[in-house]
Amino acid sequence: VVRVVGVYDGGDVVVMCWSYRYVSVCIVQRAPGLELFPDVALFVSVLSFSLYRKGMRMLTGYSDASLRLGAGGNELQLYELHTGSVLAVCFSPDGKGILTGSRDNTTRLWDVGSGEELQKFEAGWVLAVCFSPAGKGILTGSGDGNARLWDVESGGGLQKFEGHNGEVRAVCFTPDGKSILKGSA
Repeated sequence: VVRVVGVYDGGDVVVMCWSYRYVSVCIVQRAPGLELFPDVALFVSVLSFSLYRKGMRMLTGYSDASLRLGAGGNELQLYELHTGSVLAVCFSPDGKGILTGSRDNTTRLWDVGSGEELQKFEAGWVLAVCFSPAGKGILTGSGDGNARLWDVESGGGLQKFEGHNGEVRAVCFTPDGKSILKGSA
């Protein structure tokens, strides 16, 4: 089952993660070759990923509540930060922070280097996360059919966006940060 797919840098980089019979694999294809990240895990499913273009660092979130950071085909760090499946991951615009959404009803902001929790957002069962282009706000999409805008510094909720009948599975900001998009199943 293909779980996540992403296209970056005008189509020069393609990421695909899939699971089959308790084995999950993420492949990053860069013109002209194929590079396998160390995200091959037994008995867990890849549920989310994020790619930071500078240095080609990749995050993957798993059903066993772990998060892995890889680069250049090597695993750099294994994080065990949540108590539920990691359903959404995103790098901060500067690449120094990691935003995660989990089945444990939290969204958390982490320091990439130390793994230290910087902020916790009580956001419900989170299926999608995104940083604003300036990195000062985040957007979450959750299983209750709502998207929420949060302030990174205070951790406080700024606005709730209602109107979906199903789970909000995709969220993003426009490049200028003035509008949002959200998608529901």
